[in-house]
Amino acid sequence: MDRKSLVILDAGGGTAIRSPTGGHGKIKVGAEDTAGTLTIYESLRPAGDAGGPLLHKHLFDEAFYVLEGEYTFQVGERRVKASTGAFVYIPGGTVHTFRHSGDGDGRMLTVCSPGGIEAMFMAPDSETRAAAERKLGVENVGPPLVPDQ
Repeated sequence: MDRKSLVILDAGGGTAIRSPTGGHGKIKVGAEDTAGTLTIYESLRPAGDAGGPLLHKHLFDEAFYVLEGEYTFQVGERRVKASTGAFVYIPGGTVHTFRHSGDGDGRMLTVCSPGGIEAMFMAPDSETRAAAERKLGVENVGPPLVPDQ
């Protein structure tokens, strides 16, 4: 992971991932490609899937660009709706969560810096996932957002 690589993907390209909180997506570029500087992935939530992660914080910065649909973000005590075209940047150490809150499909592009979050998504079991979370400084501090909050 000491060398950066050129990455060019066709539409729909990338390494498939599945989130433990539901949804799925593709890693577009990961820590192995960027010498650890960042990970970029696309996530998808189908219509009717209002899932999202627990309220949490971590060491890495995270930026979300909503490509399609609507999401609700909670950052600290602040709650905001983010529709197609919206952008949300969350510095490392900030408590946050989000959920898909639109009627249609939801799709986001997420950038994490430094990279490495893909280790959580690609972990074959809960022990490996927990080890990846510890390395990334992930700390769950509360429940996920629920619909109609």
